[in-house]
Amino acid sequence: MKKALFTFLFLFIANCVVGQIQIVPKLGYVFQHREDFGAPRLSLAANNLIKERVGFYYSLEYRGGIQFQEDQTSFYFRDLLGGTVRINESFSVYGGVGMFRKGLLFGDRVDGRLRKEVGINYQLIKYKINIDIGYSVWVGPTANFGYIIPLDK
Repeated sequence: MKKALFTFLFLFIANCVVGQIQIVPKLGYVFQHREDFGAPRLSLAANNLIKERVGFYYSLEYRGGIQFQEDQTSFYFRDLLGGTVRINESFSVYGGVGMFRKGLLFGDRVDGRLRKEVGINYQLIKYKINIDIGYSVWVGPTANFGYIIPLDK
């Protein structure tokens, strides 16, 4: 079943691509979690997959060497899967939710603490630079800086 769904999604996306796809690796930071710590994050985005507007991203956030009360662990680890919608050549909006670690797929979420974020993306196309500014009620502001890798059709 999963294989059929994956094949369907791949074929659907491949048939809808009309513009230049971008792959964007990003480095970022979660500035102020409610438990008073920050965390580095690593993201990968694929932009302009559907009708030159819609893309997807996946982010990992990790911080070791802390006492993370929410999970009762000595580390913080979350992931996000989300979508992007391009508004114009330079600006996009994005939003994502936790998927695996305490996320939608592998639950055990406590007190509605599903990791969610929304944000604005700005691209300096001439310099191939990507800047994301996001926000989450639970972890506060986030930022990413990335490098745009255009892929030819």
